Amino acid sequence: MEAAIAEQLQLSRDLFSVLIADLPGGNHQTAPPERLPEGRERIFAQVDLLILLQREDAPSEQAWREALHPHNLDGRIVAVLASRDPKGPPSLVVHKQGGVWRGEVTGLDRSRPAKELADAFRKGLDQLWPALLESAKRRLVHV
Repeated sequence: MEAAIAEQLQLSRDLFSVLIADLPGGNHQTAPPERLPEGRERIFAQVDLLILLQREDAPSEQAWREALHPHNLDGRIVAVLASRDPKGPPSLVVHKQGGVWRGEVTGLDRSRPAKELADAFRKGLDQLWPALLESAKRRLVHV
């Protein structure tokens, strides 16, 4: 799986100027959860920027940074969003804190229509996307 996804991401660079991917996380059935099972770093290496979505009641930013660090990928985290109340009304609130965007997302439930979520998240995304695109440009210049 990891090799196939990494290859598809690499091939997509020629087709898209911006590609957003929902990457598979780790194994959460173990204690503590395994963030990057062996080989999974191949997928993350194909990504320029990472937005970490964590549960509000189980913050995982530090664990992700520790798992990504040996592969020199921890610096690609540019935003950390805490998901809370998936059944509540959808909203996204973001703010810049140091070099990382932080925020809260509510109502993030896969059963909701995509248009409903897009409309509800538009204000937060309008604030976030220009900064992320600028970060991506800077990163590509330095690679």
